[in-house]
Amino acid sequence: MRRYGNIRKNALTALLFIVLEAAALLMLANNGIMHRQWAMRSIIETRAAIFGTIEGIGDYFRLKKTNDSLAAVCSGLLEELYAQTGGTYRAEADTVSYPEFSLTPAKIVKGSFNRQQNYLILDKGRKAGIEPNMGVITDRAVVGVVQAVTENYSYVLSFLSPEINISARLGHSGVVGTLSWNGKGTRSAVLSQVPLHTEIPEGDTIYTSGFSNLYPSGIPIGTVLQTEIVDGASLNAEIRLMQEFRSLDYVNIARNTGKAEIDSLI
Repeated sequence: MRRYGNIRKNALTALLFIVLEAAALLMLANNGIMHRQWAMRSIIETRAAIFGTIEGIGDYFRLKKTNDSLAAVCSGLLEELYAQTGGTYRAEADTVSYPEFSLTPAKIVKGSFNRQQNYLILDKGRKAGIEPNMGVITDRAVVGVVQAVTENYSYVLSFLSPEINISARLGHSGVVGTLSWNGKGTRSAVLSQVPLHTEIPEGDTIYTSGFSNLYPSGIPIGTVLQTEIVDGASLNAEIRLMQEFRSLDYVNIARNTGKAEIDSLI
């Protein structure tokens, strides 16, 4: 009787072992599926991150190409605008002609804005037909003058330098003065040598006159903040520049196609 009891007990123990083993195998199989799922999820996330990074790099270079394309379009539109206006600046009854200009878009690759004499390096040089003594502009600024060139780059003396003087015209009266940086930040300049009798209303817009042969005439470059009498003989006008030089990215290099002929006459 005791023998039959032991057999039954052993049988139950064996059955319990088999059940537990089967449960263990089932759990292991399920865990294997979970591990594979986790592994696959990790692989997918890693691949997504890699592809996202690659796509982001591609987008960056495509964006640069797009920006270059837009800069070229803007240059073309400016040239067309100058052509449609007949190469003239008009202020009330006054009309001043200027030679035709061609524009080459360029990107700023390096520059300074807080020195006593500031500069810019552009990504266009001799290969693009750029030469020293060409003007650099935007649609609302005279940026500077090309001083030196290499095959692929240009060195520009920025308007934010005491050496640069621009012939500028008051929009209200058409009177011409000399515009220069006053060293008080990137948006401040002074228009000097204005005749004492000139009426200069606050907020009046000033434009390039075109007299220097470096820049097209009629580019709006600033507005009048206030005026003062200098030595009882002339007026100075404090000007707020329209262009924030620190935000510059693309500019246009202006080629005066008639400059050589004009210079030969002078």
